[in-house]
Amino acid sequence: MKLLLGMEVNSILVTASFVFILLYLLYHYKTRDPRLTHLPPHVRGWPIINQTFSQMQDDVIPLVQGWAKQYGDIFRTTSGNTTFIWLNTREAVKELIDRRSAIYSSKHPQPMVEGCGGGKRMVFMPYGNEWRGIRNVIHRVISLCFLSHTFSY
Repeated sequence: MKLLLGMEVNSILVTASFVFILLYLLYHYKTRDPRLTHLPPHVRGWPIINQTFSQMQDDVIPLVQGWAKQYGDIFRTTSGNTTFIWLNTREAVKELIDRRSAIYSSKHPQPMVEGCGGGKRMVFMPYGNEWRGIRNVIHRVISLCFLSHTFSY
């Protein structure tokens, strides 16, 4: 083969292929997130943009129905940096939204709010026993005030 800058073309191609494969594996290693292993199956798409352009169609319903046939009742897609979970049957919606609501209905962590309010502001507290206790006290106070103003003799 011809010499190009003192190296054969074959060795340049092999080296370039090796570097490309190494960069590809490094990209996948760096972008993997171990927290995502418990999520439903992921619809494969292009790197970085994923299904962004697919979900921008005017009528996305046939596309989602096709994904439901391929991936099942519950699957996930990614558009940009956002992960979407798709629920395709009433049973899946009932299971996740109704029966497991305690898991999914809490608020996201907000470090600035927790730092300023000491984690004691009811509006920003995550759902749990402490939140329920404060809510119970507030309901008692509000209902007593309401009853005393409404039915005062």
